[in-house]
Amino acid sequence: MKVWGVDGCPGGWFAVSSDGELSLASDFASLLQRLSSGRLYIDIPIGLPETERRLEGFIRRKKPIRSGSLFSVPCRSAVYADTYECACEINFSLTGKKLSKQSWFLCKKIKEVDDKLRRDDSMRRRVIESHPELAFAILKGSTLEFSKKTLAGIQERLTILSTKHSQTKQIFALAASTYPRKLLGRDDIVDALALLCVGLGKKRRLVVSGQRRDAFGIPIRMIVPDRS
Repeated sequence: MKVWGVDGCPGGWFAVSSDGELSLASDFASLLQRLSSGRLYIDIPIGLPETERRLEGFIRRKKPIRSGSLFSVPCRSAVYADTYECACEINFSLTGKKLSKQSWFLCKKIKEVDDKLRRDDSMRRRVIESHPELAFAILKGSTLEFSKKTLAGIQERLTILSTKHSQTKQIFALAASTYPRKLLGRDDIVDALALLCVGLGKKRRLVVSGQRRDAFGIPIRMIVPDRS
């Protein structure tokens, strides 16, 4: 089966396939129309509880990951709020936690994916949540040294990925030369490549917490590399 690594970016959504195909779409529905086959490993929360999502807290206690790389996911009602202020109020009342601006800025993309998975059960088997920074930390065996927003951080991550996919640096260079930075950040390319490597990996692990599904039956889980 064809595998895609998918990451959100300033231009919408970027995808890279197991055979080196690249795609950039302004919204998730358009991306799915282009990627008519294959499995998508995506860096976006899938499965939204009505209260706090416990998966992130479980992972923070178990895995080495850079501080701030794994943010708390807003509850479903907060994700669908009309304003940041309203989302903050809802999230605090239902989870006891305030909502960060980083979380709020991602709500639009969270809703795009959630909408498709709520409407189409088959997409729940095709679209799978993972996490690039967690994947990097597992593959390295320790917390990464540099931020992905720096040149050193990009090189650190490409070096790790090159041990898993021989064409990593060539695909990175192709994507960087094909799309302008205003549409596709260099860190977005690296994240999509990491998700591709997760999907292609022979050893993977399913990470779950006590919450297995949300109220709509959407699974709450992550697939990550397994180095055990």
